[in-house]
Amino acid sequence: MMHGNVFLAKAMVLSMVFGSMLLFLQQALQGFVRPYSGNDAILRGLIFSMIFANPAAKLTLIPIPIQVPAWAIAGLLLGMDLLHMNVAGFGGVAAAYALINTLI
Repeated sequence: MMHGNVFLAKAMVLSMVFGSMLLFLQQALQGFVRPYSGNDAILRGLIFSMIFANPAAKLTLIPIPIQVPAWAIAGLLLGMDLLHMNVAGFGGVAAAYALINTLI
């Protein structure tokens, strides 16, 4: 909630739009592949909006009380997305980047 309700709504809607566009493109190019859900794009958009706003922040993992730099969590998530070809997650990341850098 660091940017307010309007930012949160924009991040959610843009994440769904970008994620759905990338999923449609993947389906068109590769045929049917098991798609990820749209909520995955929303989750990635919200997480990456916090990370892009303050990459030097330390985030605490819930089950393990260890503080991890935000950029490390971003790298881990992007690596997992690349490994599993989660294109919906890339839509959420693109939406967060566009909103934080006022491209949209």
